[in-house]
Amino acid sequence: MYQARRFHAISWLLVLLSLASLSAGAIPRIGVGAQELLSALPAGTKLDRLDMVGQTVTIYLTLPDHLISSDTFTYAMSDEIVERVVDTLSLQYPHLRYFHVLVKDPADGTFKPISSLLPELPPIPRKPHQGQRHHKAASPPAFGQAQPVGALTGKTIFLSQSHGWYWHTQFGWLTQRPNTNDIVEDFVTPELINQYLVQYLWNAGADVWTCRERDLNTQQIIVDNDQADGYSETGAWQTGSLPGFGGTYRMAISPTAMARWQPTFLQEGDYAVYAWYVAGSNRSSRARFEINHGGGQTVVLVNQQVHGSTWRYLGTYYFRAGRSGSVTLVNESGAAGDTVIADAIRFGGGMGSIARGGTTSQRPRWEEAARYFAEFQGAPPQVFDPLSTGEDRDDDVTARPRYAEWEKEPGEDAVYISLHTNAAATPNTGTGTETYIHNTAPSPGSALLQQAVHQELINDIRQGWDANWRDRGLRTANFGELRLLTTMPGVLIELAFHDTSTPDAQYLREPLFRQLAARAIYQGIVKYFEQRDRVDLPLLPEPPTHLTVHNTDWQEVTISWRPPQTDRVGLVGDQATSYKVYTSADGKAFDNGVATSDTSLTLTGLTPGRVYYFRVTALNDGGESFPTEVLAVKVAAGVARPAMLVVNGFDRLDRFALIPRFESGPLGTVRRMFLQRMNTYDYIIEHATAIDAHGVAFDSCSNEAVRDGIVSLADYRVIDWILGEESTAHETFDTDEQERIRQFLMMGGSLFVSGSEIAWDLDQRGSVADRSFYRNFLQARYAGDDSDTHTVTGTGGIFADIGLFMIDDGRRRYDVDSPDQLLPIWPATANLMYVGGSGGHAAIEYASAYKLVHFGFPFEAIVDAEIRRTIMARILTFFGL
Repeated sequence: MYQARRFHAISWLLVLLSLASLSAGAIPRIGVGAQELLSALPAGTKLDRLDMVGQTVTIYLTLPDHLISSDTFTYAMSDEIVERVVDTLSLQYPHLRYFHVLVKDPADGTFKPISSLLPELPPIPRKPHQGQRHHKAASPPAFGQAQPVGALTGKTIFLSQSHGWYWHTQFGWLTQRPNTNDIVEDFVTPELINQYLVQYLWNAGADVWTCRERDLNTQQIIVDNDQADGYSETGAWQTGSLPGFGGTYRMAISPTAMARWQPTFLQEGDYAVYAWYVAGSNRSSRARFEINHGGGQTVVLVNQQVHGSTWRYLGTYYFRAGRSGSVTLVNESGAAGDTVIADAIRFGGGMGSIARGGTTSQRPRWEEAARYFAEFQGAPPQVFDPLSTGEDRDDDVTARPRYAEWEKEPGEDAVYISLHTNAAATPNTGTGTETYIHNTAPSPGSALLQQAVHQELINDIRQGWDANWRDRGLRTANFGELRLLTTMPGVLIELAFHDTSTPDAQYLREPLFRQLAARAIYQGIVKYFEQRDRVDLPLLPEPPTHLTVHNTDWQEVTISWRPPQTDRVGLVGDQATSYKVYTSADGKAFDNGVATSDTSLTLTGLTPGRVYYFRVTALNDGGESFPTEVLAVKVAAGVARPAMLVVNGFDRLDRFALIPRFESGPLGTVRRMFLQRMNTYDYIIEHATAIDAHGVAFDSCSNEAVRDGIVSLADYRVIDWILGEESTAHETFDTDEQERIRQFLMMGGSLFVSGSEIAWDLDQRGSVADRSFYRNFLQARYAGDDSDTHTVTGTGGIFADIGLFMIDDGRRRYDVDSPDQLLPIWPATANLMYVGGSGGHAAIEYASAYKLVHFGFPFEAIVDAEIRRTIMARILTFFGL
């Protein structure tokens, strides 16, 4: 063990220069350019001493007396001083892991942790609670079909998505971090957590609470019992004695009493559904909420004895526009004297609604700082504005952990995870992953939680992404998020550093890197409970692969798949033990699924001529996987095998699909991860509806099923191959697929293939074999990578009389940002042309030994549904269907 020692002269000089540069320089505290500047170490700060023992460093500072005695020494400033010291010292001395920042107390001259000089926060009040008998908190709500049972059932996970938009009294609404390499930390963390980590934890059975809104849907509808429109009830109800949401709430003991909330949806889509009720010990532990959504009815059983006076998440469901959906509450507890509470139901995440400076943020609620979400969720001012300083950014530091503590019920088995990025103070120096717990008094269990999550992150990134990923270590520091946790273990993660040019910034722009990190965090949480409780907890499986859907007999369809992948390096999930097949009438709103232990399911009694959509998940005792892509079938009328097959080959999801969006003057344009506008894996919908309109039955499959010989193209006369924006890294057609198509065409088959990168991948960037296949069988040459336009018109052949139409620029499904320009090889001819931009041929047709229609853009990107139907009808007629 190292002896405590003072730095020698050179080390002292390095540290003093580093700290002096922080103190003397103007360092932006937030990401808004130069308009708001604050030194990490205020002017007049004195460095008294710096000691190191092994991996532990202790720094002694004297802050100016006027600063300590004023309101300007805030929680945010305390965290910034600690963070800057940690960054500076760890840059020069990478072996350091444990950081202590002590400041002189002017009252007695002793050195104390920097946080000890902060004003004391008021205690967190408990929520309103109604009932006469003593209540011991029950387990988290027992969900019905809305949530799988898994390894985390009975566990509560609080997730902090770090920073967000906040109000500054001088500069208005700002983010707390800058735009570096097209990324803003305020957006990266909620994008990752809300779209990936929340779903992993939910699928593992956890009760998940977020410190910022989880729903990306900017629409919001609240239906309250106090309003006439949208709320109705039957049976015996009475008004409760405590205040409810917006006024009163209703109570019922009779099991025949029902309450109903029916909103008017202006837009169809996925909506998170929340319930507000006042909890009490005489409440039902199994209040039955029936969510009537586009796919049917899903039942959620809620324990109304706990988690009241806040928005309680019931799941996310797809609703169609209009008065198409509703939520019904009935009392099914069966326990004498138990009551159910009907108050308010919220649909959707909405826009920020907390006004500051006479205005709201004008931003989606999920992008706002936790301070505003805590207030919106019903937390008292002691949680979100504990000191009433008027400094919202300071409140945000304290609001995240205090909101979690306020939401947590006594006795709940809970953990707290805070995700951050970009902790490095000096550009182009940070890389890798580090985690933190509090340096002096971490909440019990924090060290074990940190170890489990940290090890899983490092292992999975190295096994699944970068074998040389840097492990920056398990660290301790006096950060507010960790210091203010008292009843549950907590860990703060610094995932990666996007102020670096490479590799971290590039990795953080990759959606699949974010998914890998989210899965690792979830798996680390499972392993924490596994190690703590000394039990074996399985990990939920990966999605099934090689999905196929095909007509097998009269009114009969079979859905089949292969088991998901597993491994021996701890990267992916455990083996599946069963599966669930979900059915939809439109590809968006799915039912509650049918379970099976086999790798196929046959459905009978289906309606001839009707289109059905399917997706499949894998299950085990750890929970339920993410779903497969969506496939479809049109049930044949009188024949077992239709003439047409639709193949989905659009799997691409990478940083090039991120959405560039102008955020503000200080931030400029930021690349955002909105998965619903990148790849939703359900683009067969546009193809299926257009084929259906022409009256043609079809089967469908994934491209992997064709590639690996599960589906034979020879069984069909016509193939519609979907390639979307599939490109070189993912291969539009690999060697095996090229051979399958070559054989199919040589037998006289007909192929419709559409995608924006096919010519680029095969003819421009491909091998000699790729180029030969493309020119000899897809009958075109690459003419250009980007037509620089989203307007197309008919120019000859089967589309001679097709007028102008638009392809998607990102406002509908996804942005076709670089559609291929094609040059037909005779006797193939062009039939569509780009209008504007650099022009060029957009599609070709060929009819000789076989028939071919080849688009340089995705068919599903055609904006107008009627144009899609017309174009598909022309293609199928050309093919003889």
